[in-house]
Amino acid sequence: FGAASMDSGNPFAATGGGREQMLAVYVEPVMIMCLIVVMLAAGTSNLVEIQSMVKSGQIGYQIPSFAVASIAFLWCIYVETGRKPFDLAEAEQELQEGLLGEYAGSDLGLVQASLILKQFAMIGLFLSIFEPWNFSNPFLAVIIFVLKTGVFYVAAVFIDNFGPRFQMTSSLRKNALAALAISFAALTLYVVGV
Repeated sequence: FGAASMDSGNPFAATGGGREQMLAVYVEPVMIMCLIVVMLAAGTSNLVEIQSMVKSGQIGYQIPSFAVASIAFLWCIYVETGRKPFDLAEAEQELQEGLLGEYAGSDLGLVQASLILKQFAMIGLFLSIFEPWNFSNPFLAVIIFVLKTGVFYVAAVFIDNFGPRFQMTSSLRKNALAALAISFAALTLYVVGV
């Protein structure tokens, strides 16, 4: 989205694209470190095997590095799903939603649908890795998965609406550094063997 909005020639879209890419620079290294901790703890990068190991209790919250990585990953999911406490509080709507400035009609609908799908996929990734539940009935498993995703989404909306808005340039750096420190602590805990 960031590259497409910068390519449009609209200055508001370019500003929104730059903000989106700045979020990616802060968030994605933390996500990668958290996933590395989980993969090292599991001994594999296969998500199905990791999920089955968490379900069976071979790895999980009894391992401190896994628990700490889940905290940092949860922060990443919140920011990556597009929640808005990190916007400029005094920014105009054109700057906050600049990414979508050049889309209209069916293209805007497709972009909005892809953003919703991204939110669902990111929450689903967290739930699949860190909170898998054992259900032998696949129909029941899908229903519970959608309900868990909905609970996480509603919780994010409540945090978004009742939490304060911060200036993106000042608070995101501090929060991203805190999340990076937490994910680095998780990696250090794994290396130490705790």
